[in-house]
Amino acid sequence: MATKISAILSADELESWKVCKKSNYKKNTIIQDYESTVDFSLKNYERLEKNGTNVSYDDYLDLQRISFYKDMRSHFLWIYHNLGIGYFCGKITKANDNYFCFNKIYSNAMDLYDCTFSSGIEQHVWIERKELDGVGVGDCVSFSAEVYQYVKKNCGLGLDFGLRNLSNVKKIKEYMLPSEKEMFDEQADKLLYDTCDLAEFGLSPDEIFCMRRGELKQRKKDIYQICKRDKMGSKREVVKEGKV
Repeated sequence: MATKISAILSADELESWKVCKKSNYKKNTIIQDYESTVDFSLKNYERLEKNGTNVSYDDYLDLQRISFYKDMRSHFLWIYHNLGIGYFCGKITKANDNYFCFNKIYSNAMDLYDCTFSSGIEQHVWIERKELDGVGVGDCVSFSAEVYQYVKKNCGLGLDFGLRNLSNVKKIKEYMLPSEKEMFDEQADKLLYDTCDLAEFGLSPDEIFCMRRGELKQRKKDIYQICKRDKMGSKREVVKEGKV
């Protein structure tokens, strides 16, 4: 690997990482904290698209830690470790001989834990042209797809997520992406629900928010301040079909 994990982690972090690897080596375990998400599953390593590289299982673990410090596609990662399948829509902005590029793509998928839906926006995704037959640059499309993980080789080895096995591909005249504020609201509401003591009694989010409206409203304000999101734009972005 071009970037060694010893150049990313401090001595204490590196020692802790070695202990963590030893405890979870080749187990069907995902370790997640504020620093990274690391999947120890041997099965998921074996289905990793290696793109002609000889990335070993140990390299795979280290790359997951290294990739966290780069532009990790967090919502794709979530879908990959959840159902693996999501709904997507976006505008094709450019193309080469083999791929179409979406500068921004909207994703939505179901959470297996509570059967709710989570949405996100990812940047700069390339999809094989053969998966998007009948469309071209400037078109807006919607589709279902599988999220997969692969080794990328530009600027040193790293891990990334892409989309493949598209189905229900449809050319759409117009689509609307939610605003940054709406996206953050959704995640904040889910966090408030997941950490509320009433959730264990099977109450719906709407029921809990009605019962604890004042308390949850203040907690949401606190989340905005902690994350420094109090000045997010509320304007939606509308993308219409047309040439770029």
